[in-house]
Formats: sequence, structure tokens, C-alpha cells
Amino acid sequence: MICLALDTCTNWGRFTLARGADVLVDRPHNVTGSYADSLLPLLDGMLEEAGLARTDLDALAVARGPGSFTGVRIGVATVKGLAFGLGVPLYAVSTLEAMAAAMLLERPDRDWAVPSLDARRGELFAGVYRRRGAWVEVV
Repeated sequence: MICLALDTCTNWGRFTLARGADVLVDRPHNVTGSYADSLLPLLDGMLEEAGLARTDLDALAVARGPGSFTGVRIGVATVKGLAFGLGVPLYAVSTLEAMAAAMLLERPDRDWAVPSLDARRGELFAGVYRRRGAWVEVV
């Protein structure tokens, strides 16, 4: 299964193209403006680098937030359009849950994670998660 996953919820986006558990292309991307102009060329460049076409994709995954309102909308709308056009499944993942899973993967000795993101205007997006076997669950 070839999956393209992207996170546009913050200015530091992450874009990964994988075949099963094998990462083909993984690209962090710092956006100073909007993802609107750079997202599709970036995704097409990743596919080209891997020697693939959009029609080779079997699934798409997108971070659904929380995060930048505009960034979330651009990412979700882009992959929703691609998934619809290609007839492939689309999976939406919580940004905080993905962060918690990564934190717990890096620290197998820990059972709890409290990821957070700057929500701007003195606010914070945060969640409390605990390890539940191979998964994380919100507390």
C-alpha cells in the first residue's frame, strides 16, 4: 500500500510518502506564507522523486488539527479532492494524537504524553494521552 501523509497544521509541515512501513520520501517544509501555492508542487515533486504518479497512491492521510485554521483547511481540502478524484480512502488524524504517539514511541519507558501547540494569542492547544498497547488514547 502506498500512502501519502501530510500535516499542514503549523508553519513546519511534514510530508511523507510510504510503501507499507518503508518511508520512500519524508520532507519537512517550513512555510513562511500559505501552503496554497506550494502544496501541490511539493507533493508532485515527492511522487516524482519516488518514481510514482498520483494514480499509484492507495491511500491518503492528513492531520486534521488542531492548528492553523487556514493550514488545516488547505491540507484537508487538498487531500479530500485528491482522494475523491483518485477513488482512494482518506484518513484524518489528530495532530495532538500523532504527536503523543511519536513521543511515546521515542520513550518506551513512558506511559503518558502531554503534547502541545501554540494556538497564538496567548493560548495553547494541548492534550493528555496514555499508552494503550500499540495505540494512544486521550484521557
